[in-house]
Amino acid sequence: MLGLFVGLLLAGAATVLVFRLWNVGGLSAAQVNELNDRQLSVIARTASPLISALNRFRREHGSFPDQLSKAEISEGDWTYYPEGDGYSLSKKLGWDPMLQYFVSNNISRWVLDPGDGSTKREIDLNSLAR
Repeated sequence: MLGLFVGLLLAGAATVLVFRLWNVGGLSAAQVNELNDRQLSVIARTASPLISALNRFRREHGSFPDQLSKAEISEGDWTYYPEGDGYSLSKKLGWDPMLQYFVSNNISRWVLDPGDGSTKREIDLNSLAR
């Protein structure tokens, strides 16, 4: 029984080490906080086709879709959430950190959420969405 416990303990420690050494799961909150707006803009640009498709859908139908699949729009590695008269997109950068794009009342904004409980950071990437 003691051998099993020690084995599980060692396996857990090895798993933590692997996650830290090879950064399995993406960027850590500390690494995300070190990203500058230029680096984030490269990531945000991957949402441009989705944002364009959503804007086109709204022009043609008067509102944003309640589901992307019904609108035949692919979200790629972004996650779409309809919200009232707008929507949000989010892309995971690690286990918890994410880049988010919010649209409401024709106002859009980009937010970096480190995912560790620290303050979210609004970033000026709106020129990408136009």
